[in-house]
Amino acid sequence: MPTTTLTPTLRPFRIAVPEAAVDDLKERLAHTRWPEESPGAGWSRGVPIDYYESLHDPTAKKRKARNTVPTGVAVSLTQDVTIRRWAERENKIVRWTEFEHGGHFAALEAPEFLVNDVRTFFRELR
Repeated sequence: MPTTTLTPTLRPFRIAVPEAAVDDLKERLAHTRWPEESPGAGWSRGVPIDYYESLHDPTAKKRKARNTVPTGVAVSLTQDVTIRRWAERENKIVRWTEFEHGGHFAALEAPEFLVNDVRTFFRELR
């Protein structure tokens, strides 16, 4: 049976939403009354209320003060996506290590590399 590969074509589009409708939506969300959490519900019955509310908190996305605690980062070049630029913007990175071995679970896959890096990090803080 022949196989066909579809190549999607991306086309730009616009959605025109009146500013009054956006303002009305913001006003309604600001005055939303959230239901009380069922005792012991957690994630077993859907999304917990406090988590859902945090997604709609306008202050949640405001930039926070830069972390001044010395921080060490170890990433795997085999799997981890390096986000060094953002990590350094938000944190006081004093050690950044990129491992060629191991993966996402470095403590299981390459424990000797991880342990040595953690020891070196703390030695440098003395």
